[in-house]
Amino acid sequence: MTLYYIQFKADRSNTYISSLVDLGDEKFTFTLRWNDYCDCFFMDIQDIDANYLISGLAIMNFLPIRHPKLPYNLLFVNVNNETYKPTIDNIDEFGLFYDDGEE
Repeated sequence: MTLYYIQFKADRSNTYISSLVDLGDEKFTFTLRWNDYCDCFFMDIQDIDANYLISGLAIMNFLPIRHPKLPYNLLFVNVNNETYKPTIDNIDEFGLFYDDGEE
């Protein structure tokens, strides 16, 4: 089993993050948008054809993310195993983890 990690970086001058990510043999676009009113990030996941798999998901620490079209189960979590919530000031301390499922 190999553990993989997708990290996101943002700050007050760049509150929109979009990354094209290889998950297995497929590519997906992960987008995070900071919302000042809700004081949280919202995540969208699109396939390579720009079809939304997940849209407007408010992310929080220890959030499992599953979808039938995603090849892996994902876990959004603090990389230092801390329990506080992700914010615009600490998003670089969080990431999406998944494993390749191989023994």
